[in-house]
Amino acid sequence: MHRIIGVALGVLASLVPVAAARAGTVTLDRPCYVESDMMTATGSGFAPNANLTLSGDGTFATATADANGNFSVPVPAPINPTIDAKPSSIANYTLNVENFNDATQNTAVNYQVTNFTVDRGTASNPRTKRSWAFAGFPTGTTIYGHFRFKGKTVSNYRFGKATGPCGLLKTRARGIPVSRIHVGKYQVQIDTNKHYNKAAVPSLHATVTVFLVPR
Repeated sequence: MHRIIGVALGVLASLVPVAAARAGTVTLDRPCYVESDMMTATGSGFAPNANLTLSGDGTFATATADANGNFSVPVPAPINPTIDAKPSSIANYTLNVENFNDATQNTAVNYQVTNFTVDRGTASNPRTKRSWAFAGFPTGTTIYGHFRFKGKTVSNYRFGKATGPCGLLKTRARGIPVSRIHVGKYQVQIDTNKHYNKAAVPSLHATVTVFLVPR
């Protein structure tokens, strides 16, 4: 009698299904990055202590899952192959996470990479309004241009707010938005401060030379 019960229990045990392995999940801390910035990749649902490789589109990192199958590591954003501030210049990339001991856990996440740049158009007359385009500024921040002549700030010009995940802005403004233009070199600093601050971060810098004051 005892043997029959033992056999029956053994058969039932063999019918219990083994939990199927499933892919892990990975997220990034932002949907868009300026090229070469550090991204933070956070994963969950991986095998405990699994050694993982994060790669794709010119970036690479490794991670080891903890006892609960989670990880969080910095990953360098790749280069954007363009130099423009256009929406069409934003690059779409994929970060792959691979567990070479269990391919069923492999997963991926998509993200974008933009430039940190400004395009002030090509009009030669500094009084002429032209299209200004900005990319890579913190989303929701106001972009200012600080125009300096002979060491003095002559204009703190408000261009507008950066929008969208990649911090873009397109607007129209004069080449040098000051009340009176002089012959000589203007130092231009673009940042998110209302007033000029030499140490502002992030910021872009340029020099504009006026050879002839237009009438």
